[in-house]
This record gives sequence, structure tokens and C-alpha cells, in this order.
Amino acid sequence: MNEAPHVSWSLGETCALATKAARGAGMPWGLAEETGFSVSQLHAHGLPGVAALCRYLHWRDTGTIAAWPDKTGPNQFYCPIIIGTAFMDGALPSIVKIDAVREPMLMLPFIGKRTGSLPLKVYLGDLLIHVSQNGVAITPHKAIDFLVASANCNIRKSDEDAPEITALKDAQRVEQCHFGCILTLQKFAKKTYAPATEKSRLAGAGAGLSDND
Repeated sequence: MNEAPHVSWSLGETCALATKAARGAGMPWGLAEETGFSVSQLHAHGLPGVAALCRYLHWRDTGTIAAWPDKTGPNQFYCPIIIGTAFMDGALPSIVKIDAVREPMLMLPFIGKRTGSLPLKVYLGDLLIHVSQNGVAITPHKAIDFLVASANCNIRKSDEDAPEITALKDAQRVEQCHFGCILTLQKFAKKTYAPATEKSRLAGAGAGLSDND
């Protein structure tokens, strides 16, 4: 019996698919494009970005997204893409505490892009990591440890003895083990071809630190 051929996806293909999936889930195009950037950058540094996005888009179907800083209920969560891009663009202070971020791993590429080569400490709940433009320092943690459904996030300056950060691996493709997540993202992406509804038109009009569903 012949083995099934090995399948993988380039980071460019993954970025495009993540963008369409986010848009299919109702995110405005600008945020959808930033979502594609986040997912591809996570995989470039060995972290399971497509898994985090699948989990987040499933949650968005029924979850309630809070508009910064007006979280009013215990079942409301901040969008990691909105918070991440706001931090990257300087709309949030460089030292900040943000309660209840959904799938916070998706914020990490934006934090790294703002910090440059100087790392910051980022607490995702009890998980402490160091983030810079070079990637993340996760020792002794495994990449799967970053799949946190929601967490209170603290971004702080690193100590003088912060670890040197290098990419986990020179990843250029998303491996076959993520095939199930790819299929899920393809299902969300197909929604971009559906006729527009009043709800989808309103969702596409959002901007800034709010996410209009």
C-alpha cells in the first residue's frame, strides 16, 4: 500500500488562508490581514498559529468581544488581533495589563514587532515568556503551552538577565499535523464568497479598538 503524500503549506499560503478565514468569520479586512500576518509569523517561529486561530474563530461565533477599555461582563473577552495591533501601533502603553484576552498567543507577533531586538516580558496568565522581533523564548515550555484559551496579560520590561531570543527553527512551511485546522480555516474562508448580509456589512465597517460584529 502506498503511503499518502506528505502535504504542507507555505507561510504565504497560510497567511492568505488565515486572512480569508478571519474575513469569513466577520472581521474587517484590515484586521483580517493582520490576522494572516500573526498566524504566519507564529509558524515561522515554531508556534501553532493556525490552531490558535481555529480556536478563536470558533469562539467568535458565539462569544462576546469587548471594546477596549469597556469590558463590562465576566463573559466578555478582548480580541487578540485588536489588542495586538493597538499595542504595535502605540495606541497602548508599552507597559500595560490587559484582562481577559482570548487566544492571547495571537498577540505575540505584534508585541515583537514593536519591541524590536530588546525583549519584553509577557505574562499570559501564569506563563512567563520573553518576546522580541526575533521570536519568543519558551524554554522550558513547549509550543503547545501557548494554546491558552484566555488569560490576563501583563507586558513588562525585561530584566538585565533576559534570555537571548532566537527563532525556534527556520520554519518556512506549516506541517501536515495542522491539516485539521487548515480544513477548518478553509470552511471559514468559503464564507467570504457568500452574499453579503446586513450583519456582515456592519461587521466590515469596524475600525480602531472596537470590533463591530
